[in-house]
Amino acid sequence: MATWVEVRAATEQTWRGNRPNDTMLSFEIDLDGGSRRKMFLRQEVLKPDLEFVFVDSPVGYLNNVDLDTAVRVVGQLVVGALGYVQGDQS
Repeated sequence: MATWVEVRAATEQTWRGNRPNDTMLSFEIDLDGGSRRKMFLRQEVLKPDLEFVFVDSPVGYLNNVDLDTAVRVVGQLVVGALGYVQGDQS
């Protein structure tokens, strides 16, 4: 299984990215149709040695998302979550 350093290095090699700190990497990927998606990789370690890598990607502003559909889709995933970050849209 790959370590955080290996996952981060492979991601940086493919998409470059920005490292705000040692446990996070942000980057953008190109999607079909010419749009781009902002992605975040984060590492979390639970003691003594259980390591997780989270992949986060915003899907839109809360007032523009069909929450009923989003919750139903995410609820069918084996691994996945839906959350929000409070802030202004500027």
